[in-house]
Amino acid sequence: MTSLGDVATVTPEKPCVRRRSVRVQKIMSGMPEKGGHLTFGHKFALAVGAGPITLPLITTTVYIQMFLLDVARVLPMYATTIIVVARILDAVSDPTVGAIVNKTQEKGGSLRKWMLFSLPISILSFFFLWWVPPFLTDQVMVFIYYMIVYTVLQMAFTMYSIPFCSLVMYQSTDESERDAATSFRLVGEAVFAVLSLFVVRFSELITDSGSLENSNCLLTNSLVGPETVGRYRQTFMMQGAVGSLIILISGLYCFFGSMENTDIHIDAKIGMLRSFKNCMTFKPYLLLAFAYLG
Repeated sequence: MTSLGDVATVTPEKPCVRRRSVRVQKIMSGMPEKGGHLTFGHKFALAVGAGPITLPLITTTVYIQMFLLDVARVLPMYATTIIVVARILDAVSDPTVGAIVNKTQEKGGSLRKWMLFSLPISILSFFFLWWVPPFLTDQVMVFIYYMIVYTVLQMAFTMYSIPFCSLVMYQSTDESERDAATSFRLVGEAVFAVLSLFVVRFSELITDSGSLENSNCLLTNSLVGPETVGRYRQTFMMQGAVGSLIILISGLYCFFGSMENTDIHIDAKIGMLRSFKNCMTFKPYLLLAFAYLG
């Protein structure tokens, strides 16, 4: 004769109880439900994660030419070659890194691990980009040094930016939630763009070098004296140190504060040419591109 206790032990758990327990586990772990509402913390982490992208991009775009010519004293021909080659390699590395990230993700890889892997490379290359090696006196060696550092920075930038931008698609199956996450990311990029300029101003105040824009140190290599060059070397070194610290903090905050829903599967069978055609025939994208170019 079966007792009441034996019946209790063999009674299967109800489906509603299992669903409720899974839901509780997700809530306790801070993970939103599949297709559910994203918390403010996850969206804010995506906004903060824009730092390792925007800060190096703005500072190098605005100041790299002036730094190479007037502070590092690189010959104009070499400085132009460094910038052009780095941009060409950056354009080539975008689809290459994208394909590699896609392959590793199909095998169970993580976008956030790519971001974490690129962080130390970005930090070191960004810091040493604004450093003038005192032991390099030959122009060819100086050219090789900055060529390597700048191209490595561009590669690290690509290895972080592609997984980071793709991470939005793995936040939720709800399109409105993904749009909200994208809005947070775009706001973060705008904030870090302004912050990158404040980093330069902060470096000028700390080193007491005066404004870079209002000095003779604007593409006038022959007019800059040794004392002025020394002050601006300190300014750019301070900029590299502060910027590297911001990249570290923002990157780690995004890694630990964001999430990646591995239950979301995106069809990756569309080829690159088909994807390019889809982009070129998508009217909102074309309007945005023309507005940006205009």
